[in-house]
Amino acid sequence: MIDNKPFEDEAESFVKNKLLRYGFNMAKPSFDIKGADLLILDNIDTQYSKILKIQSKGRTLKKTTNSIKIHESYVKDDFIVFLYAIDEINKEQEYLLTFFKEDIQKWNKKNNHYILSFTSENILNDSSQSNIFNNSIADKIKQLLDVSKIKKLTSVIIDGIFLEKAISDNLSTYQEMYPEKKLTKPSIKNVILNIALMCNKYKSEENIINYHIYNYNENIDCSKVVDSNLIISDDIENRLYIHETNELIIKEIKEYFQKVINLENIIFVADDIIYEPMLNKLKNDGIDVSLVMLDELRGNNMFTQHDWGNIDIPIAKSLGLERYEW
Repeated sequence: MIDNKPFEDEAESFVKNKLLRYGFNMAKPSFDIKGADLLILDNIDTQYSKILKIQSKGRTLKKTTNSIKIHESYVKDDFIVFLYAIDEINKEQEYLLTFFKEDIQKWNKKNNHYILSFTSENILNDSSQSNIFNNSIADKIKQLLDVSKIKKLTSVIIDGIFLEKAISDNLSTYQEMYPEKKLTKPSIKNVILNIALMCNKYKSEENIINYHIYNYNENIDCSKVVDSNLIISDDIENRLYIHETNELIIKEIKEYFQKVINLENIIFVADDIIYEPMLNKLKNDGIDVSLVMLDELRGNNMFTQHDWGNIDIPIAKSLGLERYEW
């Protein structure tokens, strides 16, 4: 089987470089967002930005039929497909075609997918000339970005070392308080879902919540304790990502903050003074983060002006305790 990934990566880089040349702000999503390989951002200097979702495709133009397909659920006003194509004979001959919602909906449709079939002879005919990327296409993208709505996504970023300790401490405390209950350690799945249910003040426009656990526990097979996709309800999709590192986890957490600060509401589960400079800078820049940490009676280690919730509450709920027992 031919590995098409190098060519798809080449197509994505070509699209990104072309759009950057036309002055667009670009970002690479760190999670799957409705078929997007790239994002066009309206503003990188504010907490939330209007975005357009870009899917890039790479194909070789041949006399035989080639095709691309797009799931119908991706095809919205803010979704654009770029086709990067090179000639099979003359590799130096390359093309970039752009397809907006109204273009894609003219393709053939089969099994919930829009399909564009083409050959080297018909992809560049008169009817497709209007899809070749140029100044007019760039202006259309700018107009589309201007009228798009700000999409506020939500991520729960978790210091895994802190969460593991908080769970263990709560279990020990409540085992002493209620020995007759024979409490057992709750699953990470239940704890993080309860954090979202009880501490999430945001509404996710895309109905997706992404959970990122950093350095959770290298000695545990995370696939056995949580699912890669978790569902709370029919309209919310919950996705979990495990990040293990040999470096200080603050480095990776800061990098993730920088990637998504213009796209997402952030719930940050942590309690360490090392995060204070980062959080205080965000507050000074007018960016709010929702914290989940210890309260003062339990030895809170972070002092910031961000809103916060008590980590002990979702853990107690995960232990099966009633509200009056917390």
